[in-house]
Amino acid sequence: MQPAAQRPAPAPAVAPTPAVTDVSESAQKLMANAQRLCEETIAQAKQEAAEIIAKAQDTVSQDLKNEKAELEQEISDLRATALSYRQKILSLTEELRSTLDKADLE
Repeated sequence: MQPAAQRPAPAPAVAPTPAVTDVSESAQKLMANAQRLCEETIAQAKQEAAEIIAKAQDTVSQDLKNEKAELEQEISDLRATALSYRQKILSLTEELRSTLDKADLE
């Protein structure tokens, strides 16, 4: 037997390297997580888009209702003004007729 000083040193322990299947499983898990995150992000974006569209439609609808009410009020005011002018014209026409009748009698 060789003395301890002459014996070759034992080989250093080598850290085990992951097997190909471990790497493949890790890659599959990573891809699955990425796919899940992608699907969640798309779903969230679709939900936010739907909310934005609904809010915009509500705003437009309310704006149109307000504009309609304003236009209806304006129409009502114009009708009242037109009626007032008609009444004034009729009154003036009657005054003129009366004045002309008096002038013919004299």
